[in-house]
Formats: sequence, C-alpha cells, structure tokens
Amino acid sequence: MKYLLMLCIFLMQSTFWLAVYLKLYFPNIHNKVIVFLLYGSYIVFVVIYFFVFYRLIKYNQLKEEVSMLEKLKMIKQQQKESVELAIQAEQKKQDEIIEKLQLIVTQLDNNEYDKAKELFSQVYDNFKINKMKTYCDNAYVNAVLVNKESLMEQYNIKYQFEVILPQEIDLDILVLPTILFNILDNAIHACQICENKFIELSIHFTDTYISIYMKNSNSKKQETEIYGVHGYGTKIVEELVCKNNGTCEWKDNGDTFESIMMLKHKKAGDEDDHNSNS
Repeated sequence: MKYLLMLCIFLMQSTFWLAVYLKLYFPNIHNKVIVFLLYGSYIVFVVIYFFVFYRLIKYNQLKEEVSMLEKLKMIKQQQKESVELAIQAEQKKQDEIIEKLQLIVTQLDNNEYDKAKELFSQVYDNFKINKMKTYCDNAYVNAVLVNKESLMEQYNIKYQFEVILPQEIDLDILVLPTILFNILDNAIHACQICENKFIELSIHFTDTYISIYMKNSNSKKQETEIYGVHGYGTKIVEELVCKNNGTCEWKDNGDTFESIMMLKHKKAGDEDDHNSNS
C-alpha cells in the first residue's frame, strides 16, 4: 500500500511537470490538454488514495478480529482448565470419602471398633467443615455449582439452585459445566455493585431438551463490556448453545437480568427420530 501511494504521488508530480513543460515549450498545445492532464492526475491520485485508505481500514478491522479470536481462544482454554480443575477437586473429595468409608468397613470386619469410630468421626467432621453439597446427580455440573457457591458466599450473594438432571447426558461432558461457569460468572459480576444481590438458577430436562433459566440482580449503572471478559463469556455460551441445536435469549430488565437457554438432548432426539421412522 505504501509503495502504491508513493507511485501515485510520483505519477501525479510527473504529470504536473509534464503539463508545465508542454505549456512552456509547446505554446501551440490547446489549454484543454493541459487542464485534462492536471485534473486527470488529481482524479487518479484521489481514487488511489481512497482505495489505499479503504484497504487500511479493512486491514485494521481484520487485525482486530484476529486479535479478538485469539483472546477468545485463550479464554476458552483457561475456562476449560478451570472447569476441569473444579471437577477434579470435587471428584478427589468424593474418592477420599469413599476410600475412608471402605477402610471403616474393613476395620469393622476386623473388630477394630475404636479405630473405626475414630476414623468415622474424622470423616464426619471433615464433611461438616467442607459443607459438601449435591445439587444434582451429574457430577460435572455439581462440581461447577459448588465451585461458584464459594464466590457467591464471598460477595454475600443470596442464591437458589433448582437443578434436575440425569447422572449422564448425551452431550460433551464440558458443555453444561462451561455454560454454567460463564453465566454464573457474569451474574456474580453483575451482582457485586447491587444492593439486593441474588442469583436464581433452575435447570430441567425433558426427553428432547435441557432448559436453563437464570435470573440475577443487575444495575443500570453497570457499563456493558462488549469486548471484556463478560462479553467473551456470553459469546462462548452462544457458540455452545448454537452447536447443540439450541436457542439463547438475554433479557436486560434494568434491575434484573434473565438468561434463557434451550439445548437439544441429542440422544433423546435420535431416539424420537428412530421411533418416527419405525
């Protein structure tokens, strides 16, 4: 682009001096020819200048889009690692409890009642301290909810979860955890500057769809972050919902914000198609 603009300037200057040369040494040449050369060079220059300007704008837009996609990819990877760590931590806790309960059973079989009683007391006390909760049968979803619960308690946010899900869902194991990770993060972010802080989340499923509804407190003072983490989280959710043949809707009511999602339960849909074909 730089060389094209330089070439344009060179040609324009050359045309100008050519017009001057013709005017001085060839006075018989009609003035219209001189005028045509001058104005023609300026028109060519203007056209090329605007072309170069347009290409620079497109280049900057493309550069911003590439940068945004790279940042989105980085955020996705970070969120995936965070979700996996939350799942692993929750699974580790459950495995430790199961391991200790099995040891208690072994001690009881060996008539080691005092050791069994002491170990059971440790397990019970640890259970009370950690306040382990089970919101649903799906371990991955439950791990994310427990993880975000600590953040909500930290910011004094009242929360209510109503989650009804089967133990196994015919979706990629990280789809629902990633969606919940993002919408809960957005809700926690929105609640931080509100007086009445609350988050209400309900998840249900049918033979065909999984529905997610969340309502949280919101503030009109809060600025919309189009390309901030909040915006990227929303974009990630929309992509996941779209990939799973679902719909997504956001409702900003001023003091409250609603998130409504429907995802196709692929296994159930395939069974329905199979039955209809039969």
